[in-house]
Amino acid sequence: MATRSMASITRQAPDMVADDQDWRAEALCKNWDFKKKGDPWHPASESRIAAIEGKNLCGGCKVRFDCLIDAVQSDTRYGIRGGQTADERRRLRK
Repeated sequence: MATRSMASITRQAPDMVADDQDWRAEALCKNWDFKKKGDPWHPASESRIAAIEGKNLCGGCKVRFDCLIDAVQSDTRYGIRGGQTADERRRLRK
């Protein structure tokens, strides 16, 4: 699977990236009931199988791209953000 750099992603869609953090108000995970449903964005292991639920939920989020850019720019090293695991985001930064 080919991996694109974060720079190439932001060059292709600069108008999709919010300058501020307002996108967070529209995030699918904002109103997630962590007590009842657990935390699919921070699975117990880094395996692909453990990450499936969080990645699938991110796939349906309309601010996924903003979340991914924020995670890469802030060097978030754990969990699933913008539909990508920490390892996948590390590859984007290269």
